[in-house]
Amino acid sequence: MPAVRWWRVLVVCAASLGATLLAPSDGTLPPPMIGLVILAMGLGLNLRSAATARNGTGEADHGPPHSDEPVDRAAEIQALERAAEDDPGRRQEAVDTLCRILRDGGGSDRGAEAARVARQTLLSHLRPARSSRRGDPEFWSGMHLDLEGASLHGWDMSGCRVGRAAFRDARFDDRASFNGARFDDRAVFVGARFSEEADFQDAEFHGEATFQNAGFHGDATFEDADFTGWSWFSGARFHAGATFEYARFGRRTTFDRAHFGEVSFNRTRFSEKVTFRGARVGGAAFSRETVLRRARFGS
Repeated sequence: MPAVRWWRVLVVCAASLGATLLAPSDGTLPPPMIGLVILAMGLGLNLRSAATARNGTGEADHGPPHSDEPVDRAAEIQALERAAEDDPGRRQEAVDTLCRILRDGGGSDRGAEAARVARQTLLSHLRPARSSRRGDPEFWSGMHLDLEGASLHGWDMSGCRVGRAAFRDARFDDRASFNGARFDDRAVFVGARFSEEADFQDAEFHGEATFQNAGFHGDATFEDADFTGWSWFSGARFHAGATFEYARFGRRTTFDRAHFGEVSFNRTRFSEKVTFRGARVGGAAFSRETVLRRARFGS
């Protein structure tokens, strides 16, 4: 086993052993050990990157693949999750690490497996319980996501609640669901590509929602979505059907230069200025209940 792999194993094992020996009887980790667990995982990721750079081929120089690699990464993620659960102050740091795994994953079978575990772990803590009088201890409130340029598979953020969310230039390789998701801060989907259906039904955007130059290659559903901040769809491409039925836009909205196949704005409400300058529409539907205030069409 090469040195890089031995160092990763030794560092993670040392952190785990120290956590076991120093943990109180209630099972919580003291702050120094929480930091050590997160440091161990970060060091493992950095050593992997260093080995890849030395090899110069895009693959880590650690010889033949080993079947235990996904198990090692899963254990690291579990240790990171436990540390964040014990210390809420470390949760954003844990989310940043999980997002980094998702941005880097997918280049190999091992990377895809690590990304799958990271995705499941991350989303499980972003979805609050529907009914809980005392709060939901599994829910990590106010987390910010940085998934710019990530290739995401099986992405299901339905019912999740986050602060800021950055999906600039992200690729959603299959159906993506944001059904009922809530964004308490800015949501950025500039240049994102949705290969199949994009479901934003009942989603809530409480900051700016930016979809400039996004590409929707399957049906895009924004039915009953709530946009309370400025909304930008300039240059977006809707290659299949798009629906904004019953959606509510509370601030300025622009669809300038957007291209639509079929689109429905039945009973959509635009409370402030909305523009469609240079937009191209194959087929559009507006109902008598559609409210357009200070709307502008044309070039």
